[in-house]
Amino acid sequence: MLTPFRTDDGRVLMVDRGAVPPERLNPATRAAGNVQGETKITGIWREPDPPGFFTPPPELARRIWYARDVRAIAAVDHLTLTAPVVIEADATPNPGGLPRGGQTVVSFRNEHLSYAVTWFGLALMLLGVWFAYHISKGRIALK
Repeated sequence: MLTPFRTDDGRVLMVDRGAVPPERLNPATRAAGNVQGETKITGIWREPDPPGFFTPPPELARRIWYARDVRAIAAVDHLTLTAPVVIEADATPNPGGLPRGGQTVVSFRNEHLSYAVTWFGLALMLLGVWFAYHISKGRIALK
């Protein structure tokens, strides 16, 4: 659920407050989680991924976007964002339990073993080429 927030100095930022089940998309069904007034947000500042080739167009009548296109969302709501980024809220519970924040997955690929095998394999192949070259020139003799 993306929600625009206005900071104390007037900047407008888009905040991903978390996940909401499809049957509770209507704000009236989760009134306790519709925070009013001043609030503090803790989260991760991220650039949203652009819509892909196979991303369906947004359903404007139902206010559902299938990609976090914050510029388009802001344009529909007549907002001027300070930056085209999303702040993904942390897992701090919201009143009423919805939306469920903390949906950000931060994982880095661990490819260290495959990199090590690749580079050591290339080093061994280079060593083999070096030996083959010097054996063919008669510089190294096999006894």
